[in-house]
Amino acid sequence: MAYLTLAVLGLCTIGQAIEPPNIVLFVVDDLGIGDVGSFGNDSLRTPYIDSICKNGVKLEHDLASAALCTPSRAAMMTSRYAVRSGMSHVIMSLMVANGLPRSEWTLPQMLKQEGYATALIGKD
Repeated sequence: MAYLTLAVLGLCTIGQAIEPPNIVLFVVDDLGIGDVGSFGNDSLRTPYIDSICKNGVKLEHDLASAALCTPSRAAMMTSRYAVRSGMSHVIMSLMVANGLPRSEWTLPQMLKQEGYATALIGKD
């Protein structure tokens, strides 16, 4: 009887779809750890960011892999050191022919493979 109960419970959990979590990744230039309310700033009101931090995952101990925007963004998107993808310098214009090689597997591609819809809004 115990085996039957375990089998039925197993089938019940198979039928329940587990919703993947929503992922919102803010990438902000020159934002300090204490610049928003949820990280201790009492003078600036950031209720929406504070709500996301309260109801989601709040990362507090992250490090940038580079001090420049292009290399640090490339590293974040590929999970590799920027020098390995040729992104060790700053790209100043969208008109520049070079950029992240198409052969690089990026975070948005990984998320799309798992069924997520992805978007880039703002600075690219």
